[in-house]
Amino acid sequence: MTYLAQSHDNQPIRWWGRVPVYVTTFLTGAYAVGYLFVVALAVARVSPEPFIFDPYAFLHGAVWQPFTYTFINPLNFFAPLGLWCFYVWTVEVEKYLGRVRCLTLFALLVLFQPVWCLLLYWLGQGRWPLGAFGNYEVMAGLLIAFATLYPNIEYMGWVLLKWFAFVCVVAGSLMNLASRDFLRLSFLLGECLVAWGYITWLRRGGDLPSFSLRRLFRRRPKLRVLPDPVDRTAPSAPMGAVDAILDKINREGFASLTAAERAQLEKAREILLRKEEPGDG
Repeated sequence: MTYLAQSHDNQPIRWWGRVPVYVTTFLTGAYAVGYLFVVALAVARVSPEPFIFDPYAFLHGAVWQPFTYTFINPLNFFAPLGLWCFYVWTVEVEKYLGRVRCLTLFALLVLFQPVWCLLLYWLGQGRWPLGAFGNYEVMAGLLIAFATLYPNIEYMGWVLLKWFAFVCVVAGSLMNLASRDFLRLSFLLGECLVAWGYITWLRRGGDLPSFSLRRLFRRRPKLRVLPDPVDRTAPSAPMGAVDAILDKINREGFASLTAAERAQLEKAREILLRKEEPGDG
């Protein structure tokens, strides 16, 4: 199937002792640093608002916000559990699809919320309060991707993964409905749809253009134009012409040959002598 990883793209980047290091490892570390960054801002009494996605701020120069908002998460009791879930779900997707496709999925999930906010901002002419922060909905999308790849495995030893993911989505949706947070509800359902759609697209034959940093920076060999090989075994004079010259010598003698015929005969003689030289294959 075309959506399987290719060229060992699903193998660890390296090993740290006996621990495999994947791209997911670095993403999980980035989220852990994000938690500490938010704590540092709180201690310094600095607002994290410049790093939260806001359509108005983005359109007025805050172009970094689509890439930083997902790492702005308040530290709480369940933060380590969230990091563990993110690692487990994402690393399974990376092992199945490979790091390039996994990073593509992650980028699609992260960019969905800013794009959706900008669309709503344009439709509402700036009248609606819009913004995005945190990785809750992105993690939901990764869980859906994991469940789409392995729908019928027993998760935690007793429940099928597809039903576990379904219950999680329903619970999150009910929470947003209860708080009348329809924006976050649209984020949640949209991220799940993006993840399911991407995996389904790969399963039906879609694929990404092949790209390799190693290939990009590899020095290309220089082309050199070589002369056509000379066949030393082929005589430059046709054998029929040489036979005609020999017949003329038998009839009229060597003195009857013209200068051109003598040159042609001499060339044929040199070719025959070259063939008889020792060591000439």
